[in-house]
Amino acid sequence: MNEIQQLQLYGFCTIAGAYEVNSLSNECLRMFDKLSSNVVDANENEVLNHALNACPIVKNIVEALIGTEHTRTASFKRTLPNDTSFSCTYHVHCDETESLALDNYNNRLRKSPHVPCMINSIITLTDFTADNGFGVIPMSHHSPFLKRHQFLTAVDPVVENDFLFPVIAPAGSVILWDNRLWHAQLPNKTDESRLNINVSYFAKWWRNY
Repeated sequence: MNEIQQLQLYGFCTIAGAYEVNSLSNECLRMFDKLSSNVVDANENEVLNHALNACPIVKNIVEALIGTEHTRTASFKRTLPNDTSFSCTYHVHCDETESLALDNYNNRLRKSPHVPCMINSIITLTDFTADNGFGVIPMSHHSPFLKRHQFLTAVDPVVENDFLFPVIAPAGSVILWDNRLWHAQLPNKTDESRLNINVSYFAKWWRNY
């Protein structure tokens, strides 16, 4: 099973060794050395854009799923040691044509179509483990057991029901997932900062609202 098939079936895939870590890590640290923020816009960053353009496998996966006409946004992200915050995006099926997603960053409901419309990715600049990384509920982008009543009544169904699957990925990997998948940035329980780059690819025909 190739990466495209994995992403279609499970909702995510991981590619180890996709990116050269040193130059991206140095650029990430340089950005955070200048700013107090833990998220820095990277859309116009030359080092990152060069790295993205030099990794055709990601481009091929994205184009196979959402088409050649797409837009891209990117940001450097740092999660400090012993950060216990938990950020999860919930996705709920309403019918066969659309779904609802709640993004915890802005607590806002939005409609999503029942086909891939956005592919998210994380470039890991430090090792992602069960203690500091990223989690998903495999196949939840088309699973019937995640119903609307669960979404409305459970404060944190991912954690309470223990469905979350931590994605293990060494530094230099890229994790790609269908944005309709239930996914979460996990708490960083380690004594070192977690560094990564978030890159999102939007189908041209889809608009976030």
